[in-house]
Amino acid sequence: MHRYTLFLLLVLFGCNGWAQPLVSAGKNAAVTVSKQATELSLLGGRAGTTLSLRAQKAAQAAVNKANLAKMLAEEDKNVYNPAGVAPSFSKRNQVLSAQRHWLLQKNLELFLNHPNPVQAQYARSVDYAGLIPQSAQLIFLGEIHGREAIHREIYQLIKDYRSAYPNRNIYVLAESVADDGTIYHAANWGPNGPYSKQGLSRAQMLESLVKEQGVFLVGLERPALVRLYNTSLSNVRQRVVRKYISASGQEIRNRSFVEKIAQLRRLDPQGVFFVYGGKAHWSYAIAGSVPLSLNVGKTFVIDFIPNGWRIPGSAESIWNMWLEHQPAPPEGVYGIYRANSKEAALIMGSDLKIETPYDFLLSWR
Repeated sequence: MHRYTLFLLLVLFGCNGWAQPLVSAGKNAAVTVSKQATELSLLGGRAGTTLSLRAQKAAQAAVNKANLAKMLAEEDKNVYNPAGVAPSFSKRNQVLSAQRHWLLQKNLELFLNHPNPVQAQYARSVDYAGLIPQSAQLIFLGEIHGREAIHREIYQLIKDYRSAYPNRNIYVLAESVADDGTIYHAANWGPNGPYSKQGLSRAQMLESLVKEQGVFLVGLERPALVRLYNTSLSNVRQRVVRKYISASGQEIRNRSFVEKIAQLRRLDPQGVFFVYGGKAHWSYAIAGSVPLSLNVGKTFVIDFIPNGWRIPGSAESIWNMWLEHQPAPPEGVYGIYRANSKEAALIMGSDLKIETPYDFLLSWR
């Protein structure tokens, strides 16, 4: 059954005619880094070239097993079995944890036997519109929360896309925004806390997209949940938050997201939908993620990570195994990592990963 399910996923995402190789960054918009950055090129490859699979495997062979065990233990602790979750959620979390372990093991096996799954490039700018297939209508933008540098890139990506396709109806469907328009701002998480800062940055970025780029902003969350997020950090709130950020809570939210996205697609079949939020909701590598659950439109998943980010994460476990041995680009330089096929994207969790030129910024603008 498991093999059959995996086969269906690979057929579903690997055999679509639209999934042609990604368009490389334009020569004028993506300037390859000089010799200093070229010498940092991944595992001895040249910037913009496919990496050596032999070198990739050799670098990873000694650490893959240990890293995988570490990642699974960390996920079980923080995502699948967090403290204080109701027994009904805990039971479901255990089921989802077993599924995740199995899928991660299978993806690792596929990854290690896949010829050249990733293409890497360093550049001083990114031609975002050129990197997205013209036929893609559902473009998922996954972030690590709390980084103004990522908010800046997401704004720039949608701005570039709007310039490239001025006549298309463009929607931004957002996690942490309620369907009544309430935006999660985390103002009461402490005036100097990181969540307060990143919540404000996210809200400003989304509001600017509406005012300056003329996109339609649609919330994916239930209003009551967003209002709760925006209240003080009480014991009751902590319990609810733990419930809904655990794996089973995310599963419930993902199902709701899928329904809303499908409804909107039916209302505007020709529209382009940027679906924005935490990367765990959009990863191909997580069973029950939104892209894997949708039966409409043509999906393309983009992950953003801050410069130098080499920390194992639930939504990017295989990516991090690959990234761990790759030097981060110098500050001010982008890392552009592209899956070479839809099958590779399924294994890695996304079609494209952008490493921002900076880690922290004082402001997203």
